[in-house]
Amino acid sequence: MVTFLFFFTSFTSNLLLAQTPIGKIVDSHMLDSTTFMLLEVNRYLDTGQSVYLYGGIPVVVREAMSISEKEGINYYRAYTPEKVRALPGESVFLDPVAKKSKLPDFERKALFMKKKYATVTLVEDGKALINRGSLHNVDKRDVYGVIDKNGKRKGKIELYGIGDFISAGQIEHSAEEGWPRERMEVGDSIEYLGNRKILGIGFVSSRAFSQTSTKPGGGRIYLGGGGLVWSVHFRNGMSAEWLWGQYSKVAYAFPPVGFTSILLYPIGLKKNFYHPSDISPYGVVGLSYFRVKVAQGGIIFDEKRGFLPYFGIGVEFFSGRLFHLRLEAQYSRMPKITYQDTVYETDGFNSIFGASVNW
Repeated sequence: MVTFLFFFTSFTSNLLLAQTPIGKIVDSHMLDSTTFMLLEVNRYLDTGQSVYLYGGIPVVVREAMSISEKEGINYYRAYTPEKVRALPGESVFLDPVAKKSKLPDFERKALFMKKKYATVTLVEDGKALINRGSLHNVDKRDVYGVIDKNGKRKGKIELYGIGDFISAGQIEHSAEEGWPRERMEVGDSIEYLGNRKILGIGFVSSRAFSQTSTKPGGGRIYLGGGGLVWSVHFRNGMSAEWLWGQYSKVAYAFPPVGFTSILLYPIGLKKNFYHPSDISPYGVVGLSYFRVKVAQGGIIFDEKRGFLPYFGIGVEFFSGRLFHLRLEAQYSRMPKITYQDTVYETDGFNSIFGASVNW
């Protein structure tokens, strides 16, 4: 009786062990009469070794792709000589399992999870593979933040190749992450941050910081201006923008002579930090055409024209979404004009509010 129980226990243990999956298919594609696939398994496999899908379908291991000793996850290129429809997420077994190919319920749910959170499944040559794809509503230029075991961000992945169940992306590092930079690893958790848009169009409007000038030749300041702003967005928070409009200030001195300073069609390069996110601080530097003049009653007494640089800092809201808002403080050193022993000038500070639509 004891002997029978021993053999029965051994038999059932071996049977259950044989039917326990050692991993799953991450990706697959068919070429001619062969099905190629990428496997994720929890043990080492030898080149030429056979593992099995449901139904006893053999899969031959070609080569190791990436190994994470920390997580105990191994990736292999493999193939089956038969033209088999192998689904990403389908289980892989060490021994044949006589069962029709069918995804368990928990695997089906995993395949169609939302894209908010995912996992890095492969890292190679500055690129990464994640376990989310078009069936999870993943899009090109979606940006994921990579989180280390302490919950600190250690880089980003911007996706460029979208499959049904997996996606490939470019690894990026931003200045705000600090140094030294941590290496991304297979098994790292990632979180969806937003989508990098390519083009944007919107409006901006300006206001003065100080409504009264205390400088010689200064007086009451009236500020107006704004216009349409066009932008092109690049990777890692960089963008270029151009304003089809102007910022102007008019200071009425005593006696009432008007001093006008105008910035026309500024073009700038902007760098967003913590991009994309709902709150993204930024800095901008650019060049603008300017015109300053002293006039009264339509008669111009003196005038200067040319180009000058400008600088700005601000905060952009919802930088990874369709609709963006921005608040900005901008400075440019406006030239002075001396007329009849009076120095006419305005300060170069503008406060700017804007909104844009991006796609």
